[in-house]
Order: sequence, then C-alpha cells, then structure tokens
Amino acid sequence: MSHPYVRCCTCGVPLADDEPILGPGRVAELFGVSRRTVSEWVRNGKLPTINPGGAARIPAHAVEQLLTQGGTSS
Repeated sequence: MSHPYVRCCTCGVPLADDEPILGPGRVAELFGVSRRTVSEWVRNGKLPTINPGGAARIPAHAVEQLLTQGGTSS
C-alpha cells in the first residue's frame, strides 16, 4: 500500500509505506563503487532520490531498476 503524499522526489513514483530507502554508502557497497560514483549517478539523474530531513536517500525500487538494467557505468 502506498501513501498518496510520499513520492520519490526525482522520479515521482509513489513509495510504499514499507519500501526501504538506502543511503549512498549502502548503494555504493551493492554496486561495488565509491560513494562519489553514487553521487554522480544521482546528479546525472541515473538514480532518483528522496530527501527526508535533507539527507539524500535512494529508494529500493530505483536501485533494483538500475541493477536489472545493468547500467552502472558512469
């Protein structure tokens, strides 16, 4: 069940109440890249973010999508 007012800031996808959100460090670990690379992906629009309390977080759906696309080159 998704909350109608909670959306991913950059892609607009409604987020489920229980959808995990990941910090840049965890995403970097999953892809085997640096946090800087993850920041570049966010800046370039490759990964959408939400910003609870001003901290950039990446919704799990965006990480899963990038993993399945295999598009990890900067």
